[in-house]
Amino acid sequence: MRHQTLSAVRSGRHRASVRVTSSFSTGRKTQQTCRAVHGSATGKPFSEAVRKAIVRELSFFKSYHHLIHSLVLVGSTAYGAQTVNSDIDIVVITTARGHEKVCELLFEREIEESLSSTEASKFEYTVLSCRQTEKLFQIASPFAYSICHGVVFQDDGYLASLCKKRLPRLPEKEYYTTCLYENIATPYFGMLKKLQSETRKRGCSLSCRRKNKGCDGLQPAHMFAKLILKMLYVTLPSRGMMPLTKGDVVTYAKKAYGRQGEKAAKQVVSLMRDKRASFCFDEFRMLKKFAVQLFKEILSIVGFGVELREILVDAARVARGDHHLIHNPATKNCVV
Repeated sequence: MRHQTLSAVRSGRHRASVRVTSSFSTGRKTQQTCRAVHGSATGKPFSEAVRKAIVRELSFFKSYHHLIHSLVLVGSTAYGAQTVNSDIDIVVITTARGHEKVCELLFEREIEESLSSTEASKFEYTVLSCRQTEKLFQIASPFAYSICHGVVFQDDGYLASLCKKRLPRLPEKEYYTTCLYENIATPYFGMLKKLQSETRKRGCSLSCRRKNKGCDGLQPAHMFAKLILKMLYVTLPSRGMMPLTKGDVVTYAKKAYGRQGEKAAKQVVSLMRDKRASFCFDEFRMLKKFAVQLFKEILSIVGFGVELREILVDAARVARGDHHLIHNPATKNCVV
């Protein structure tokens, strides 16, 4: 089972694709998107065919409704901006006692699906307990905005009550620090070290593609792109822009970083949607330059101090494999 940390909380990410026929809900918007500071640049409704497919998919949860507060569609599909390669992102907000059970159910379902079908599912689940959800709202995480401006397929009133509360216009300081510590610093040092080592070993150059036609490319492209996207979800909100979709990220990256930023963001989105395992040296060179720029900006957002220094030192130790020197116990438990 895959897990993704989101702003100081941990949530299960699962794929599933069971097709059943019972109806579930109509789907409704929780709020009107405010585009002045945050919101989608698209805003188009998704199609009736997509709605019916989602209703069929979510009927799996009908027997477990007592464990679930809310089922919400987020991301590009919620705004009719999806491409053929886009996932359908569903947030499952569980009751206090239902989180572990729902994670287990989806994990078992994922295994069954992988054994019975060769086709990858379009559905991607993020499972949050009510405590985790409230933390996201408390620190005004961009993910909280995505949930608030998503399409609700089930809610017992829990999410509606959260969305009635006034969220801060931009994330709290804790959001930026936590993202750097949990989601960015360690993979940043680790992936750059691996990719740079690979380029030296292979003797990559600007004419690499012409000379090495049989080259498999540099890896991990998809994960490097995912890291840059996480970084943009820190830098863009700090500049007053709250993206709700990957398309928004590209639009806002152009506003924040010009044409080069737009080009890099488009490449990041393309790598993620295509789930490409590798990329060529030219692509890595461009994205590395952008990643370094974003990382430096994040350091200035968080603010230099003792806490930041400890985060960076531990991340560098993980990248070098010096696990015995890691200072923070939580980090040590994750890697040792």
